[in-house]
Formats: sequence, structure tokens, C-alpha cells
Amino acid sequence: MRAAHFVGRQTQLEHFERHLIHVISGQPRVVLLEGFAGIGKTRFLDQAGRLATEQGFQVSAGRCDETLMQPYMPFADLLPRLEAEKILDEAAVGALYDYAERTQRYLQQSVHKVAESDKLRLMGTVAQAVTALALQTPMLVIVDDLQLADQSSLDLFDYLAFALTEQRTVPLLLIGSYRPVPHETPLGRVLSRLRPEEIVRETTLSGLDETDTRVLLRELGVRQPTQQLLSLVQETTHGVPLFIEEVVHHLVQTRALYTRGGYLSTRRAALETIEWPADLSDAMARRIEVLSPAQQQVLALAACWGDSFTRQQFDLLHQDDGAAAGESVAAGLTHGILMQAGDELRFAHALIRHAFIARLSPETRQGIHLRIARLLERLHAGNPEPYVLEIASHIVAAGDLVNPEIALTYTRQAGNRALALFAWGEAARYYEMALRACQAMDTVVEQDKASLYYQAGIAHYWNQDVGPALDHFENAAKIYKAQEDIRSLAHALLWQVRLHYMYGSVPFGVLPPGVDDLNYVLDILPKEELSLRGNIISILAQAYRHARQAEQASQLAEQALDLGHQAHDDQLRALSADALALTYLGRLYIEEAIANWQSSQSAAQQTGDIVLCRQPLINLPLALNLKGNLEEAEMIALEGV
Repeated sequence: MRAAHFVGRQTQLEHFERHLIHVISGQPRVVLLEGFAGIGKTRFLDQAGRLATEQGFQVSAGRCDETLMQPYMPFADLLPRLEAEKILDEAAVGALYDYAERTQRYLQQSVHKVAESDKLRLMGTVAQAVTALALQTPMLVIVDDLQLADQSSLDLFDYLAFALTEQRTVPLLLIGSYRPVPHETPLGRVLSRLRPEEIVRETTLSGLDETDTRVLLRELGVRQPTQQLLSLVQETTHGVPLFIEEVVHHLVQTRALYTRGGYLSTRRAALETIEWPADLSDAMARRIEVLSPAQQQVLALAACWGDSFTRQQFDLLHQDDGAAAGESVAAGLTHGILMQAGDELRFAHALIRHAFIARLSPETRQGIHLRIARLLERLHAGNPEPYVLEIASHIVAAGDLVNPEIALTYTRQAGNRALALFAWGEAARYYEMALRACQAMDTVVEQDKASLYYQAGIAHYWNQDVGPALDHFENAAKIYKAQEDIRSLAHALLWQVRLHYMYGSVPFGVLPPGVDDLNYVLDILPKEELSLRGNIISILAQAYRHARQAEQASQLAEQALDLGHQAHDDQLRALSADALALTYLGRLYIEEAIANWQSSQSAAQQTGDIVLCRQPLINLPLALNLKGNLEEAEMIALEGV
């Protein structure tokens, strides 16, 4: 059975070409492409990319992959372009590439060192850079399989799409494909927000009609099908391209095709024997049986590497038997299992890749992942940092075959890198895997373990997963306390108390857990630690306000503000002024509340922290409304949106 070229979809392609015309004229577009598994979304996107290239577009394409915990992978193709075109200044390029140095900054134990504003700044830099690139040459950005996207990649797609809604003259087309998802899923919520926007267009791929099914059958080697065969295939598959390919494969394998008057036909009973699985991956498993066992073994090894790979990577995996590797690639291309674009090979469908993996025993899979990890180590021995997430993903997949000390080293490095990339969920998972590796070790430095708990807490907090964050901060605090590491204990307790009052884990009128411990730390912390003492006192002020002890809260907030001035710490000044304003508002001292929020806003602007700047803009309108300044309140509220 031959591999098929792109077939049909003429109406959808005409719509896509009209989108290209709009974009060339400077009108941005976001296209949402929906379709069930096997319907042909990936091939449609490949064809769309070719059409855009013919129209003079630059094309960046990426696919989401649930098996590899590497944030922003669908956008990886963009970064070399941004650097090569030199459209960013050194600071912006640094924001995108200099992750190793950023990692160290994010691991400093301070209440606000890791900020959502930094992730927003990164995504803003990417949006600005892609816009600048598109202004040079019209651009198409493709993200395939959004339903498999990690949260960081989905956030970036979301941000870039909404950035385009605010643009009017940028020749940029963003297209994302996905399978139907429930509204309550992360992708479902993103789609619900995007659909009402003026520049957003939706396209749904359905099954091929009978005319296109005939063309696809010819492409697959059924050159002259009878109308009876065509109707039977259409009835059986509902025009789903992947099912049509599976039907042809079945008919060829069972020798059910015969010639009637020069045309190929079959009996209805031949397709009645085909076993349509509930899970498409079962169909793919049968599909790859056309390969010999040796060829299946070769391609299964490649499937563990990833969705796509270069010929060089493939050859390195099979350097012990290059001839067999070459034969396996040729067979994969012949039977439509692999596709090739230049030097890159990829599986024709994600389900085909998963079918290869599913045929391997857990022990065999682990061994392959360990082999790949060691190969990547050798390949990138001179500069491993940019590849640590890829290596770590294979180290984790290798399971118990990896020495716990090695697993700890890589998972901790991967957590650090993911944190620096603002990929909070991935960072949390890697830190927890590092903690799991610690449990398998005979001896562990307690301080290192506490640091992992602390970093996992930070990652979970920014991933908006408060329960696990609290658990990790509490575990870190226990170790720091036992080790008499007062500064580190202070940082863990700051997060712990802050999360309790921010997310209402204790009712109003009750002091959050950890307040007594923070007071103890404050008593023994050196007086010269101005900023740290100020942060502790500011958090205590918020805790006492939560407990409805307004007088105590006001006094503490004033102390924190004074320390912020002494330390010339704008961030502390912004936080403590905000805390003081809240205590004044609670006592209906409106003028004082307004004055302190204005002071907080001024200090926050000095830090450049977007989230910190928004905080007074959220609270000020309420105080201004209470004062009767309705127009000013509305203006500031709009500024904070």
C-alpha cells in the first residue's frame, strides 16, 4: 500500500487562501481547526504551510506531544528565526535564550522573586518578536494537537492569540488544531475566550465526500475502484482518511480485492470482518504489522525518541546495524508509516507512534529511554544545559534502571530549567521526581531535600495548585527548623502564611497557621536584615488583618513600610503600602487608603513588576468610589484591566 498525498478539502483550502489574502493586507487572523483523530488535521496543516510558502509567507510549525515534558516545544522553531533575523535587542534575546542565568535568579529564596509578571514578560517578548518578524515578511505560525499541549505552551498560544486581537496591521496568521474537548478543560476555556473575538475564524474538518474518497483510494494504489467498492468504503469509514487507509490495508492484507471488468472490487463480507476498535491505537497496531518484526523493532526505538527525529539521530540510535535501519526507514516511508521533509523524519500520525510504543514491554521501554538519555548525554557533553529537559524526560521514563543519584541530578536540573522557563507545572513534576529519587537514596543531605521541597512549593504556587504548595512549604519549614537555618525557615514560613490568608484556608477572624513561628523567627533574625524583616512584618500585617485585628495590622504595616524606606527596597515599599491601605480601608479611613495605594503604585512602578503594579489599580477604584470620585475610579479600573 502506497503512502497517500494530500486529498480533497478544497472548500477549507479556499477559505484558508482567503485568510492568507487578508493577512497579506495587514489584517491578522487566528484560525481554530477542529477535527476528530484521524480526520486529517496534520495533513491539512502541512498543505496549508505549503500554500503559505508559495504565497511568500515564512512558516513556523510545531506539534504538541504529551509524552515529552518539554515546555514551549510547539514554538521551538521560532527562536532560531528571531535570533537569526536580529530583530530583537540584546536584552530581548537574553530574555528568550539566557535561561541558565535566569534559573539562578529564580532559585533565590524571596517571597516575590518568582513572579507571574516574569512569565508575562517572556510571553510579551515572544509576541513582540513574532510581530516584528511578521512585519518584515508575512508569517504563518502553526500549532498542531493543542489538546496535548502542556500548560506553558497553551498559555503562550493563548497570549499570542489575544495579542493579535489588539493588533490591526500585522500580517500574521496563527492556526491551532485540536480534537473536540469539553468546555471545562484548559483548552476548552481558551477556546471559549477566543471564539467571540473579531479576528478568530473556526474551521471544522469532517469526513471526505465520495469524490475525494475515490481520489484517496487511487492514491493508496486502488487505481480503478468499482462504484460498489467506493460506496462500501465510504459507508464503512464515513470518509475519515485514517479509516480509509486502514480499510485498504485490511483488504490488501486479506487479499479481498479482485478484478471485475478491469475494476477493483470486493465483497461486502470482506469489510464485515474488519475489527473496528474502540481505540484507534489498536487499528494503528494492526497497521504496522505490514512491517517485519525486525523493522518494527527499529521503528519502535525511534518512537521512544519522539514524534520526529533527524536522519542523523536515527542513524546514531542504530549505528550497530545501519543497513537494517535504512531498510526500516524505506519500508516505513513506503507503507505510509513515516513521512519525510528534508532531513527530518516523523511518524505519519501520533497514534502510529503510540502503537509502536505500546508493543514494547515496560522493561524494554525503560531500557530504550535509558539508551536515548545516554546518547543525548554524549551528543551534548560540551553544552548540556539547553538539552537538560529532553535528557531528563528520558531519564524519568527509564524508571528504576537509572541510578537514583543520576536521576536526582537530572530531575533537579530539569526542574530549575522549567522554572526559569515559567513552565510551572513541568517544574513541579520534576522537583517531585527529584524528591522521589531522594527517597531511593541511602543518604541525602537534608538541606538539599528542603531546597527541593521549597522549589516544588514555588512551582505549585505559580501553577495555581495551592494544596501541594502548602504541603511542600510545610515540609521545607520542618527541615529548615531542625537545621536551625533561620533565613531559609523565614522564606518557607512567608509562603506558608501568605497562602493561608490569600486562599481562605482559614476563616476570617482567625490567625493563619505559621504566624507564631514567623514571630519567633522575627525575634531572632539579625536587625541588619532590613528587607527580610520588612517582608516578614508585611506578611504578618496581612495575617492580622485577616484575623480582624486592625490596630495590630496597621502598626505592623507601618513598621514594614519604614523598613522598606530604610532598605531602599521598592518592592517592600509597594507591598507594605498596599497592606497599610487595606487596613485603612477596613476601618473606613478612605483618604489614608487612597494615599497609600497611590504610594504603593509609585513604588511598584519602580520595580517594573507588572503584577505588583496591577495590585493598587485593582484596589484603588473601590476607595475612590467610596469617596465619590466615580470618573477617576473608572479610569484607574480600566488601566488595571
